Amino acid sequence: MQTVFFNDTFNATLYSASAPGTGVYLSGGAWQRYGIAWSSDINDKFKPVDAAFPNDTVTRIGPGGFVLPDVTDEDFIVWMRTAGLPTFKKLYRKIETMDLNPGDMLSINVVNVFPVSSFSGEKAIVLSTTSWLGGKNDFLGWAYIVVAILCFILGFLFLAKHIISPRPLGDMKYFNWAASTRSAPRQS
Repeated sequence: MQTVFFNDTFNATLYSASAPGTGVYLSGGAWQRYGIAWSSDINDKFKPVDAAFPNDTVTRIGPGGFVLPDVTDEDFIVWMRTAGLPTFKKLYRKIETMDLNPGDMLSINVVNVFPVSSFSGEKAIVLSTTSWLGGKNDFLGWAYIVVAILCFILGFLFLAKHIISPRPLGDMKYFNWAASTRSAPRQS
């Protein structure tokens, strides 16, 4: 049995619209591999084994001589985070030190090592922008607006019902003493 990890590699080259014909290979800070994993995963879930067992000999050699990734590797941490749905996206890199302008072309070379055909899987590359508010997903904002409108309408309807036919709190005409004493168990 061979254990396989997601080990595809992606190399990116940026061709600027302002300087045609010249490409910039993205690496280092421009193609950042640090800061892609959640801080809670780095600090809590994926601690090095040798810190937990200081006197044991720890090896990263897996089945068939395959060298297992270091548990502090952020690519490995992101890959090991469990997805909540069968269709998911995993963050691979961040481009933070340069801006992509309209007309720029980003060429991505994929070295496809991780097989997905055995389980009819698919892979895709998604480029996205984020801000301090998060990614570009309008669903959550629209969901909040729809729920707020629904709450406002229901609140208005309950207020109208209360104004038209109020029911005072603690109105004793709604309490049936006979039914409550019959159903109560007797104490001996």
